[in-house]
Amino acid sequence: ELGDKFIRDLMQSDLEVMISLHAKGSTKSETMTKLRTKKTLMESQKIGEQQKMARTGIYLEKVGHVLENNINEAEALLQTMTQTGDKLFDTVFLIGVLADTENQLKQSLDIIKQVAGSNDMIIDNLTYMQEAAFNSLLPFGKNYLEGVSRSLLTSNIAVNAPWTSVDIQDKGGKFYGINQISSNIISIDRGKLNTPSGLILGTSGAGKGMATKHEIISTKLKEADSDTEIIIVDPENEYSIIGQAFGGESIDIAPDSTTFLNVLDLSDENMDEDPVKVKSEFLLSWIGKLLDRKMDGREKSLIDRVTRLTYKHFDTPSLVEWVFVLAQQPEQEAKDLALDMELYVEGSLDIFSHRTNIKTDSHFLIYNVKKLGDELKQIALMVIFDQIWNRVVKNQKLGKKTWIYFDEMQLLLLDKYASDFFFKLWSRVRKYGAIPTGITQNVETLLLDANGRRIIANSEFMILLKQAKSDREELVHMLGLSKELEKYLVNPEKGAGLIKAGSTVVPFKNKIPQHTKLFDIMSTDPEKMRT
Repeated sequence: ELGDKFIRDLMQSDLEVMISLHAKGSTKSETMTKLRTKKTLMESQKIGEQQKMARTGIYLEKVGHVLENNINEAEALLQTMTQTGDKLFDTVFLIGVLADTENQLKQSLDIIKQVAGSNDMIIDNLTYMQEAAFNSLLPFGKNYLEGVSRSLLTSNIAVNAPWTSVDIQDKGGKFYGINQISSNIISIDRGKLNTPSGLILGTSGAGKGMATKHEIISTKLKEADSDTEIIIVDPENEYSIIGQAFGGESIDIAPDSTTFLNVLDLSDENMDEDPVKVKSEFLLSWIGKLLDRKMDGREKSLIDRVTRLTYKHFDTPSLVEWVFVLAQQPEQEAKDLALDMELYVEGSLDIFSHRTNIKTDSHFLIYNVKKLGDELKQIALMVIFDQIWNRVVKNQKLGKKTWIYFDEMQLLLLDKYASDFFFKLWSRVRKYGAIPTGITQNVETLLLDANGRRIIANSEFMILLKQAKSDREELVHMLGLSKELEKYLVNPEKGAGLIKAGSTVVPFKNKIPQHTKLFDIMSTDPEKMRT
């Protein structure tokens, strides 16, 4: 047996030591057979000694103390393995100590032996075996020593592994920070997750912008443009600086802008779904939000019919042609709906009635809607998401991965039409090789919305920064976090908290050094932001 007290005492001795534990397991059936065989041999030895003593006239129930103990220990070991399912491991426990002088080395060895003695253990020097021992001590995972092992149970091995912290280190993954417990780097390949969709959540000033920009820049530097496209939906113009620094193209949507997005653009590459049907679903949500009212059954049928007729009679229609077809329908509802749409086709809010005039081959796009009011902003975001859908389908056909970042994600959950459409988009793009990421400080909005809660539940990647008390408690319950992990969300330093990849959650920190060009590019300090 080997308890956990020895390593703890050794750590408290203030010695600088290296510890390596090699454990080679065997199958339980094989071990049990060997143990029973040994126990039988020792019992036979005991009977032989009793018979030998009986011939001299001495009758003893017990014989030698060592033999009796060995038999009892074998019986206890068999019982433990049967009851607990433990395995037996061939174990080498190595302690390496270095010193500048022979005298210092002797003092260190004396301390180690004293600690071992207080734990009923004996430490042996590996004299003339230093080279093999040193190689076994190094983190190669190979034991070069022979003939110095002992057998230990699973529980003995586990209790002496003080490295109880969990690490996330995907081969080929991107750097996300440092594990606050183990101080090891955290590297994650989101593409390996079953559901790579992600969320970056935290209160204002917790470091969401820095965390998002760090991942975007890491992706931009690590993945070739021919393989990857990055799209950012930027409601507050926070990403224009990194766009300029890394060759991105900013698309400004505003009432006075000459940049237009056609609401009726279709994706020619969509082979899995009927593109007209997908567009009809979009227009149902978009027009409902545009007119700020719920569409009744007759209006929904009209929208679907008009959409199909429009694509039947026009090759590249815009909202102008769509409303023209609508006005030709015989129903009174069609006339009323066309009148309601007039403001957005011929009136002062006609920014959505033009054909798309953006022809870009950029692999780094930023959609900026800061200049739009709150109502128009939500409507414009839905149009942008429809454009993004077209690009995702196109990229899948080209074999490209699409990274999509939705900043101020809560804006799309304030309205039922917008929320339903956003959730459909979120779920759909994943099937086409896209990796969506939502960023918000309004976690409460996500938690209050049914689609928001579904997005949280189905996101295997999360960066959780400082959270308000009510949000923190709800997230802890939803994600099944322990009280120990919850502490890292209470009052962490900026850019620190929890990171989740699959079922693994670890506390992390990722502080970008100030006085660096990278920090200046990533900073969301209002004084540094460009308008």
